[in-house]
Amino acid sequence: MEGEPTAMTAFLTDLTAAFTEILSCVTEAATTIVGSPFLLFTVIFLFAGGVIGIMGRILSRN
Repeated sequence: MEGEPTAMTAFLTDLTAAFTEILSCVTEAATTIVGSPFLLFTVIFLFAGGVIGIMGRILSRN
């Protein structure tokens, strides 16, 4: 019984592998964005617009 992997162990192993793959894709995308000034400016501009939009909606609630 000690050597057999349980269903939870297998699930956590698969989840860890998936999370590692997602994190490597995000890291690669972030490296590409930071390496290109045009992409960096675009992402910052869109992020700032989103923050301003969300804050405007939050602050205009009655």
